[in-house]
Amino acid sequence: MKSFLQRIATMVALASALATTGLAQYDSQAQALRNYLAGQKLLVTYRQGGAVYGTYFFLNVNLCRSGNYVTYGKSKKQSAMSDYVYQTHGWTDQGRWDVAVFAGQLGVRFVSYSGQSNFVPVRVYPNGQIWAGNETSVVRQGGAECQ
Repeated sequence: MKSFLQRIATMVALASALATTGLAQYDSQAQALRNYLAGQKLLVTYRQGGAVYGTYFFLNVNLCRSGNYVTYGKSKKQSAMSDYVYQTHGWTDQGRWDVAVFAGQLGVRFVSYSGQSNFVPVRVYPNGQIWAGNETSVVRQGGAECQ
C-alpha cells in the first residue's frame, strides 16, 4: 500500500511539474504573440458558404497596444437573381483583445463592447505570415489606427 501511495504522489508531482512547464511555455508564446500583434493593422478575408453564392468577408482589424481593437467590416454576397448584382453590408465593432489559450490552442480573444466574445486560433510562422484558420487570409497592413 505504501508503494502504491508513493507512486501516486510521484505521478501527481510529475504531472504538476509538466503542467507548470507547459503553462510557462504558453506564457512565453502568448507574450511573443501579443508583442507581434500589438499595434498592427490586419486585413482578414474569408468566405462562408458555397463558391458561387457564398458570402465574402473583408475585415480591417486594428489591434491597439492598449488592448483595445477597432474592426471595420464589409461583407459581399452575390445575388441569386443575377450574376452582376451583389448585396453588401458594412459594420464597425470595438472592444478589447488579448492573447489567450483555449482548448489547448494559442490565439486571440476578442470581447466586443456589445458583450460578444470570440476566440481565433493564431499561429505566426518564421517568415512572419499569420495563420488564423483554414481558408482565412491575414495580411499585415502596417500600424494600427488607434485613438
